[in-house]
Amino acid sequence: MPLNPSFSSPEALKDLNEILTPYLSALENYNIKLDSDGQNDLTRGIIHVYSDYIAQYNAVQVNGHDPIKILAWAPYILCRPGGLSEHEMQCAFSVSAHLLCKHLKARGVSISEVWLSKVLRVAKNGLDEDLEPVSIGQIGYYAVFKTADNTAPCSPWWKKALTAARWVVKGKTGGVG
Repeated sequence: MPLNPSFSSPEALKDLNEILTPYLSALENYNIKLDSDGQNDLTRGIIHVYSDYIAQYNAVQVNGHDPIKILAWAPYILCRPGGLSEHEMQCAFSVSAHLLCKHLKARGVSISEVWLSKVLRVAKNGLDEDLEPVSIGQIGYYAVFKTADNTAPCSPWWKKALTAARWVVKGKTGGVG
């Protein structure tokens, strides 16, 4: 079923909420509970980022909700200025990373703890104005996990780029990373 670009269809919102529910439940384990306004803000934030993503990369064909995008973008949306404490921000990213790794593991991809800690560090740098230049940012955080997903269909050009990136993910960097 093609994704409604406006993300306003009941089916699209249901799919989005099904992906977000485990994230929100896991956050509650860290005493981070979003009220209905907070959940709506998160949903609207993801819809906004998805719409911007599609507009920016108009060659991208979106055929449904991508759990990797949603789980990678959620902590960035929650961690906007004034939203969460430093500890809560760390929890938001840790929960996201845990669920992303769980999603990848179900697809036969395992992530090393060393690699994951480096990814989390540079992802969280984007929340600090002074460290933003050494951050991978919201799209980069998504791209790291998407690259690790060797089961994702992609174009021949991306296959070459992802093959090179997977060498880095597997630690075959010749000392880089």
